Amino acid sequence: MKSHDSSFWNEAVNDEMDSIIGNNTWIIVDLPPGSKAIKSKWIFKRKLRVDGSIEKFKARLVAKGFTQREGLDYFDTYALVARTTTIRILIALAFVNKLIIHQMDVKTAFLNGELEEEVYMEQPEEQVKMTKKNFDMKDIGEADGLKHFDIFDCLPVSTPFEVETIDYGLEYSGDPSVLEGYTDASWITDQEDYASTSGWIFTLGGGAVSWGSKKHSCLEDSTMATEFVALASCCKEAKWLRDLLINIPLWPKPMPPISVHWDSQSTLSRAFNQVYNAKSRYIGLRHRQVNQLINDGVITVSFLQSSKNLVDPFTKGLPRKLIESTSQGMGLKHTYK
Repeated sequence: MKSHDSSFWNEAVNDEMDSIIGNNTWIIVDLPPGSKAIKSKWIFKRKLRVDGSIEKFKARLVAKGFTQREGLDYFDTYALVARTTTIRILIALAFVNKLIIHQMDVKTAFLNGELEEEVYMEQPEEQVKMTKKNFDMKDIGEADGLKHFDIFDCLPVSTPFEVETIDYGLEYSGDPSVLEGYTDASWITDQEDYASTSGWIFTLGGGAVSWGSKKHSCLEDSTMATEFVALASCCKEAKWLRDLLINIPLWPKPMPPISVHWDSQSTLSRAFNQVYNAKSRYIGLRHRQVNQLINDGVITVSFLQSSKNLVDPFTKGLPRKLIESTSQGMGLKHTYK
């Protein structure tokens, strides 16, 4: 290892091996005939503090599970990991209810799980030195990928960043205490593939908790069709958020419909109309989905001026002034002063 931080990385490797051995994570055995061993590799990462300084050097020994084939090497897989949106919802609710947030971390918790199947993994060739010679460079990490794809000698490209927003982060004030959604669409934003773009965002407690922006995989021949694709995606997320909040004791019951704001009067009137015609029948499925959620009391759709629509930057380029105003509405503020 030729990195100037090699002593720190070596220490991190030793700590990882001590944790693995101390937790009896594996048993060293001879590979049984007919069995296949998964190769292993080291993952290295610098954990940074808020100010950008290095807090610690972390090394993790992992198995190359991506080499296994479903149905042959493994069958059912499931990882109990919380969706980031759920975490933001809980943080926002803590501010709404003026609660104190406590957090904890279990060191090397993933080493304590027990496997029902027998899994064989190759041991690292050396515990202190790197597993492979392609780590033999001035630094480690992403450069390994450059060597792998034979572009290690490529020239670095400067990526400008707005200095004034480098410390921006989501801030929750606790107000308003209602969940609101915003959605918008832009018809044919890409002249090469004629794809449209839609976006949506939900706010709670003064900050954004869920958002999305994507190009459409289907081609629409009208603005209204594009808008209904966007509205249907937003309403689908609203339904998921409602199902989540119903199971959280802090959320008041019975739960009122989630308000979704939209800046198109024609699409708004169509959402409440159950009648199809020749112009709208090709978006019948999405129209039916939106209409059903309205009738079931899951959502309510209301008109909002385009200048006040927080999701506008997710679908099109905007002047700086509008970017700043919508960002503030999302709860994006200077977090470190």
